[in-house]
Amino acid sequence: MSTLVIVMMQTGSNYTGAILLPFASTFFVFSMILSQRNRKPAPNTNGRLSAWRQNKTEKKILSIYRSHLEGNLDLSEAKNAIERVLIQSALHRSNNNVSLAANSLGIKRSTLYSIFNRLDIDRQATED
Repeated sequence: MSTLVIVMMQTGSNYTGAILLPFASTFFVFSMILSQRNRKPAPNTNGRLSAWRQNKTEKKILSIYRSHLEGNLDLSEAKNAIERVLIQSALHRSNNNVSLAANSLGIKRSTLYSIFNRLDIDRQATED
């Protein structure tokens, strides 16, 4: 997003952040969905991937996105809800191992703990 703003500033485009925000939020949602699809989740305790859980996570994210489009959730609420679903999914895949979950999300463990506090997520309660 910041790269897009810098490029637009350099080219002399006169767009405000309010115009770019819907495009950026849409890009964020779909990039998160695609990154989750392209990542190989950790196998569950049976050594197989849980396609059911993956589909359920995708449906939750799309439901949140639809609620945002319909005006039922503002951007902040939608972003927090999607972030919560992705983190809970990563925790489930890692059997509540915070280090593995943070690694699969591409963030530091300390960052994940601060997200737990910000979103009031109980790291032991990963079931839906």
